[in-house]
Amino acid sequence: MVPNTLEPSGPGAQVAPTPTDAKPQGHATRPRVRTQDLVAPNALDKIWLVDPRVRPAAAEEDLLRFGIHGQYQVRYGSVPDISLNSYGFGNYRSSLGQTHRLEHYLRFAPTLSYRKTISIVTEFDLPRGMLLGQSTDHVDRDPEPLNERQPMRFVPRWFYVDIALERGHVTVGQQPAFWGQGLVDDSGDRPQFLGDPRLGTIVERVAFTGRPLGKRHPWELIVATDWVYSNGRVYAPDGDKALRAVLGNSYVLDDNLRFGALIIAERIYPHQGDNDLRQLSPKETTVTFDVAGHIARPIPGTSALAFFATEAAYVAGTTDLAEVLAPMDAKVRRFGAMARAGVMQKRGKDRLQSGPLGIAVEWGYASGDSNPGDGVDHQFTTNPGRRIGLVLFDEVLRWKTARSAVALEDPRLGQRQTGSAWAVPTAGGVGNATYLATQLLYRPLAMLDIRASAMVAQTASDLVDPAQALIFGTYSNFDGGRPTHRDLGLELDAGFEYRKPLENGLCASFGIEASTLTPGKALADASGHSLGQKSLVRGRFGFYF
Repeated sequence: MVPNTLEPSGPGAQVAPTPTDAKPQGHATRPRVRTQDLVAPNALDKIWLVDPRVRPAAAEEDLLRFGIHGQYQVRYGSVPDISLNSYGFGNYRSSLGQTHRLEHYLRFAPTLSYRKTISIVTEFDLPRGMLLGQSTDHVDRDPEPLNERQPMRFVPRWFYVDIALERGHVTVGQQPAFWGQGLVDDSGDRPQFLGDPRLGTIVERVAFTGRPLGKRHPWELIVATDWVYSNGRVYAPDGDKALRAVLGNSYVLDDNLRFGALIIAERIYPHQGDNDLRQLSPKETTVTFDVAGHIARPIPGTSALAFFATEAAYVAGTTDLAEVLAPMDAKVRRFGAMARAGVMQKRGKDRLQSGPLGIAVEWGYASGDSNPGDGVDHQFTTNPGRRIGLVLFDEVLRWKTARSAVALEDPRLGQRQTGSAWAVPTAGGVGNATYLATQLLYRPLAMLDIRASAMVAQTASDLVDPAQALIFGTYSNFDGGRPTHRDLGLELDAGFEYRKPLENGLCASFGIEASTLTPGKALADASGHSLGQKSLVRGRFGFYF
């Protein structure tokens, strides 16, 4: 593989100090490439952001090596109390009921390697959960509803075997699935410009990823069969069943030039709490066509580099889960896309190290379904592991869609319950929306990031709440307002992160994030009253070992 000449190094990327008598850390600790690195690695992760996590030591010949790394993260913040529709149910509060929360997780990533051929890779969180904060109300359909304080949860993530062959890797077990920019499949484990990675796609997978025509050949292949453990919509421990077949091919000149196409054939049987719906065994059968690519290159004659990334996905098939009135064989026609372009200065004469100033512009689109009863499902929702902003998608629309799904499954509706409720929550992903975000990164020191973002967003189609359509027979938004209003609002975000290297390769990070949303008319109620200004302030602390 051609060396990555644009990957940041030095204190900005390798936070642990290096002894004077040792080789540079970037060489001493660089592991062999694992599968999650091979499957369309994101150049922006390496150029735009710093990952302070400690990398495992490289495998060695004739050596059994065990290592354990991880991180501890704490977040305390003042969060907006989102107004929610009660749908006429007396026990539903008219708001989320939460104004602050303290969350934490301790993530372990043990790795056992034998020679340079076999590795056992694991990752789990223990403990994880909400330490302080009010309980949310009737939003249980969100994958992480925060409806009670459970600070000692155990969350298994990865446990798989990675076998290195001459021309690729075979992996077997529970592992992350990632492609392109994370529009459909995201590992939920990558650094974010603002906010934290959440959820992600985790699958029970048997896969081959590599270059069957030779190590130096630019064509890379992935073939996999998956049993989905979780991805924001499917959660196997709750009884959801989803089986996928995956085939992808990419042209890879080096880590910073990659373009490819992926096909995912999938069948889903969501768990149904209602006996009548369970007997109908509603399912969804789809094929996803996903193209993605990125390029990053120095700008000739300047001390800067430019990057561009894009991804587009089209989903076609049939579903019993789109109709509001009853499960039936509906068509699936969903589309999502994004494009991102930016420029990043290089630090001094060191062409390997990025900083101190960068700007990026990102556009995204996720189709919406303005008519939930027409027999065609157009609702596309991006993977919640990929974060855009802090308030609009991850707070406001996340909780409004979760409340709508709970109402759709309320037993007081009797036979009007619908199997489509499982697909309504966005879990913080982007659904039925298009946005344009400008991000500014200032890195005056290799250890300090100052970040700011401005985003405008609107709906991709009329914003129709399926619960309103089912219960009241009217098409309106989640607050009972006119569905034809498209403006979702303007969101301004800012934050800083300081990374402090410690002894023995450890690192700590500190930061603050703040966000304010000026909502548009798409979030107004029947009287035209706005949702009101919504703000968030959050403190961040991380420790990496």
